Amino acid sequence: MEIAYTVPTSLPITLNSFTASAITSPYTKIAFSTSNETNTKSIQLERSYNGVDFALATTLAAKGNKGNNNYDYTDIVDAAATKVYYRLKAINNNGNYSYSNTIAILVAVANKKGITVAVYPNPVRNNALSINLCLLKEEAVAIRVFDMNGKVVAHQTVQATKGQNTVSIASFKNLIAGIYTVNVTSSSEVVNKKVIKIN
Repeated sequence: MEIAYTVPTSLPITLNSFTASAITSPYTKIAFSTSNETNTKSIQLERSYNGVDFALATTLAAKGNKGNNNYDYTDIVDAAATKVYYRLKAINNNGNYSYSNTIAILVAVANKKGITVAVYPNPVRNNALSINLCLLKEEAVAIRVFDMNGKVVAHQTVQATKGQNTVSIASFKNLIAGIYTVNVTSSSEVVNKKVIKIN
């Protein structure tokens, strides 16, 4: 399970790539590549479990080269976590700093679940609802959205692959304000997630 980006960023360096992958519980592997580090003192990796509150995971000394610089780090995460967010903080020699974009990873394998489900954004305003699925095998997955009265207001079946999958429910942005339940059913599990729709 890996998420990889070529990242647009305002860092004082050029960030060429930034990836996170789940390995044996409770570890994740972070890797990134940079260039143009001539004025960079250090690069900090920050971790969050909610995408908002970040804490320092480690500080890496900048290599200071104009060419490509490759870094990797094995992080220890909370064994109860199902999703972890990461971002980079590049610090110049003069003390100024900037952040990269945030990446996220589901750690379903570490938690030995057949399927892990994350929904975002939550709450939803004028957006489609995105559902991130992480499976241990390829299979068909049924997705249904229920309103507060138990009525199905959206549904679809997807042929999900092993690992990361993202499904978009475009019609969610047209629903009225309220609390909805996203029901995800695989061959072995049923997962329900509450989603708040606001206007």
